[in-house]
Amino acid sequence: MTMHYTRSSEEVAGGDSKATPEGSPAITTPADYFGVWNKSGPRGGYVKVIISGGPEKPRVHIWGACNPQDCDQGEEDAFLDGSALTSTFQTREGYVIKYRFTLDQNGNLQLNCHSVNPNGKEFDCVVMSYTR
Repeated sequence: MTMHYTRSSEEVAGGDSKATPEGSPAITTPADYFGVWNKSGPRGGYVKVIISGGPEKPRVHIWGACNPQDCDQGEEDAFLDGSALTSTFQTREGYVIKYRFTLDQNGNLQLNCHSVNPNGKEFDCVVMSYTR
């Protein structure tokens, strides 16, 4: 699967974050992220994310848009860093992809990623939104 990455305006601006009415960041737990998330909007990129496991050891499983069926990108451990759930994948081709998941004000999952190819070139992905 060939992926093209660009930096989105939301990412440059710091991205959406789940906020309380007072405007301060809401506290999230790994369980807030658990579920099957399907991409909103046009098909392409990463089309499905499953976040499972337990509060102490969440897991992220990602599928990409491929034909004739979606590509299983694998499953890795995830960690809550206080404001986001993060996970790092390494592909067979040698790419290292760091995913950052946040929840927007509507409770939808937002995916940001940063990848480094085997030659050291870095890419940021377009922000993608998912619903349960």
